[in-house]
Amino acid sequence: MSLSINDFFKCPVSLNRLHNCGFLSSYLNPFVQWMAKQQFADFTIRSHITNVAHFSHSLNRIRPDVEDLNDHIQTFLFKHIPSCKCKGGKQLRQTRRVSNSLNRFKDYLSDCHSIDFIPDNSAYSQIHNEFLYWLSDKQRLEKGTIKLRSSYLKQFLKWYKETSNYNELRLLNPFDVESFFIKATSRWTKAYKRSLQATLRSFFDFCHQRGYIMHNLRFSLPVIKTYRLSEVPKKIDDDQALKLVDSIDRSTISGKRTYAIVQILYTYGVRGCQLRALKLSDIDWHKEQIHFPAVKGGKSCSFPLTVEVGNALLDYLENARKKCGYQQVFLTLKAPFSPLKKSRTLSQIIRSAMLKAGIISPTKGAHCFRHGFVSRMLKQGESFKHIADLVGHKHIATTFIYTKIDFNSLAQVALELPEVKYENC
Repeated sequence: MSLSINDFFKCPVSLNRLHNCGFLSSYLNPFVQWMAKQQFADFTIRSHITNVAHFSHSLNRIRPDVEDLNDHIQTFLFKHIPSCKCKGGKQLRQTRRVSNSLNRFKDYLSDCHSIDFIPDNSAYSQIHNEFLYWLSDKQRLEKGTIKLRSSYLKQFLKWYKETSNYNELRLLNPFDVESFFIKATSRWTKAYKRSLQATLRSFFDFCHQRGYIMHNLRFSLPVIKTYRLSEVPKKIDDDQALKLVDSIDRSTISGKRTYAIVQILYTYGVRGCQLRALKLSDIDWHKEQIHFPAVKGGKSCSFPLTVEVGNALLDYLENARKKCGYQQVFLTLKAPFSPLKKSRTLSQIIRSAMLKAGIISPTKGAHCFRHGFVSRMLKQGESFKHIADLVGHKHIATTFIYTKIDFNSLAQVALELPEVKYENC
């Protein structure tokens, strides 16, 4: 027997409103069946159906083609929802949750009806795509770097489209570039500013070469003074790391996953993206080895599978990880179950665990374990060549960032020199 909205809603008033939501009403029951197949929780199914029905009501006067929903979704999220006066609308004003529901509905349409949604159909989408190909073909950048550059460029093109009266990039001027950069980076770190600056410089080089702009505007970007090796790497020390490991509640599904993640990061010092890419086939239980793929142009690396890491992984895989078609070890906790695609998802897991453990650290992302791992190797007297191999650095110079002096630690081992008294000659 096929599921329907009647299996998730019992109130006659609610059912009547859903059955008569208009434009998208015929899609609701198949959407319910798709979500149930993806193992969504009942509460989540009800929430998504309610939000999609609300969106459908807002389209009754327009009745666009289903393929053209993207533009109407943006209008609904940022114009309708904030000032919504619909019946029950007060419960739907959390834009992020509504956006999540509509994204799942788009996933369903793409999966079951072969409807492709193009997120950017602006006048600059062709230039954007050409630039990404140029980064890959001419600049030889890694996929992760290209994806990051793409997100920065989308911010700039969206801002230019919304604030400029021009329809062509060739009319872009230095004042526009400087205004955007100052506004976009006012609250962000130097690392973010450098990444955005690098993206725009490359983009202006590309546009000038292709004739999209008359003058190369790379020099219109404000100068960001940075000094290599100017700061001590932010890390979590051994005491804090062990406190974090001991504080994790392993009786829950979330805790089992967090414990396995922290054990791997602490033991091997791998990058967050390597952990997210880790597959079931990368764990050799017979040879007691674990393999991490190469990223950022570096080298792959293999380690002995320690007892602590092996037990943590076994507990997670047997008692917490959902059975699905993905080969990645670490998956989301809620349906639809999928790999941890974004770095911020992993950072949020680490940050949440640190807050619960009461750990105060300069940084709360996955990378703090990497700095701690290298510092630990240095204290044990390992050579830089060996450390570079362990962390997958292609060039040993990259490892030199960890040689920066921590004056707080240096003060703890400083010798107490006796006071020297002297008389004037």
